[in-house]
Amino acid sequence: MSITRSTTILDPSPEPVEEPWPEGSGLEIVGSSAEMRRLRLQVRRIGPHFRTVLVHGEAGTGKEQVARALHGMSHAADGPFVVCHGAALEEAIAGHLKENDWSAHPADAIGCLTRMAQRGTLFLDGIHEMPLQTQLRLLRLLRRHDVTQSHLEARRHDLRMIAATSENLKILASAGRFQPELYQRFAMVEITLPPLRDRREDIPDLTKFFMSQARTALREKGASSL
Repeated sequence: MSITRSTTILDPSPEPVEEPWPEGSGLEIVGSSAEMRRLRLQVRRIGPHFRTVLVHGEAGTGKEQVARALHGMSHAADGPFVVCHGAALEEAIAGHLKENDWSAHPADAIGCLTRMAQRGTLFLDGIHEMPLQTQLRLLRLLRRHDVTQSHLEARRHDLRMIAATSENLKILASAGRFQPELYQRFAMVEITLPPLRDRREDIPDLTKFFMSQARTALREKGASSL
């Protein structure tokens, strides 16, 4: 009796297979390169389940667009998407409180911000610029979420957070410029965005996309002036 062994050859880097992306949704992640196809697959997989995500990339790589796509793919898509820059968080909340005549008593900026984003997504852009004391308050809030007493309370305070950075937070944490535990919490799920110079084949797709957006804006402007 002879034994025949079959050999299966696996492609070490298979091309990603993706479903059609919802057109006109405002969640577009444009590009036909392998990197962008993988990014869209990553957003689809992470979107429905994430609690905290770190989006890392150079300026202009589309970090906020990826954050909006993650929010749009989540179960909180109908909830608020609140954007705040890490360096200006305290000032932004102070201004919001003043505009709404809530300045009668001091309020914690992080607590106020998370209440605004309840049952939605809080996007912290430029988190590497967030002051250390504000980082510590954010960390305390995340710890409180960990020890939520009841399922009902967890649903009431349902919140997703996405942090974006153009810096290496691991290096900043090692240098004492970023809270190590806060970095670890966000870096459990990390998305890295490639710069356009590494995916030049996406330039024609981006050109068509921006031209289409410009035509739409001009049509809307013309219609509104009638």
